[in-house]
Amino acid sequence: MAAIKKILVIRTDRIGEVLLSTPVITALKEKFPDAEISVLVKPQVRELFEGNPYVSEILEHTETEEGFAAALRLKKMIKPKKFDMAVIINPKRDYHLAVFLAGIPVRVGFDRKWGFLLTHKVEDTKYLAEKHEVEYNLDLARALGIEPKEKQPVFVIKEPDKFLEGRGPFAAIHPCTSNPKKQWPRENFARLGNMLAKKGYNMVIVSGPQEADFARKVASMMENKPVDLAGKLSLKELGAVLKKCAFLVSSDSGPVHIAAAVGTRAVVLFGGRDPGSNPKRWKPYGKDHVVLKKDRVEDILPQEVFAAIKNAYFNN
Repeated sequence: MAAIKKILVIRTDRIGEVLLSTPVITALKEKFPDAEISVLVKPQVRELFEGNPYVSEILEHTETEEGFAAALRLKKMIKPKKFDMAVIINPKRDYHLAVFLAGIPVRVGFDRKWGFLLTHKVEDTKYLAEKHEVEYNLDLARALGIEPKEKQPVFVIKEPDKFLEGRGPFAAIHPCTSNPKKQWPRENFARLGNMLAKKGYNMVIVSGPQEADFARKVASMMENKPVDLAGKLSLKELGAVLKKCAFLVSSDSGPVHIAAAVGTRAVVLFGGRDPGSNPKRWKPYGKDHVVLKKDRVEDILPQEVFAAIKNAYFNN
């Protein structure tokens, strides 16, 4: 393989998927320490890479069309940068075609959606959910002969939390998820928050702006008024808040992976039988997290979650 000076990494998904891709960047930097690494992401997740010591440039990509026109637009953006390698983590025909047309000599990705345009291909068996998403992503590094040493997702926080005043302990609840099938009922979150408050935790409600009304409804149902930060935090601020909490309780969602990346334990509620909802693939990466799963997430009872938290985290 010729000298690699500039690498493009493409991952245009949501918060959790993007964070679980960051170990690939770490592995690439280990192998090519002098290379500049650029990431291509959606604008709403660029904060996830700000401050990452292995990322030289963040390129924003908004998908306004599909097919050949989309590939040409992306090619126009990336060709002048003269990348030596492209790593496409979420396979898409437009991306495979764009990096091919841009003349990038080393093209790495999963063998689907015009995978024949790649020079280094990995069979895409993610749908089987037989291992963690981090490990699936790192198979792309392994295709280049890299055996990763560090697998922890990277999310850098430079500013300390400025939202949680007073003394803890704090515990956070993120009661929202993008998929209704993953949604634990809001009254369950409220009941669990009441139980944790009685154990001395100052409860914190967090959510994105689009979910704020739902999250505030949960806050209004709790007996003790929690710290309401629903819709008020940037991703960096959310990371700083979660870092200050003893743990986060959430359905399967992006903030779970932010919590794990900043070293905060996560309690995650999974439901569903399909592999796409399998915690083996999507649980928070690392140790000391708590995962509860039933065929229907709404069948998980608040007292079951409280008992799992008590068993894992309470000192008694």
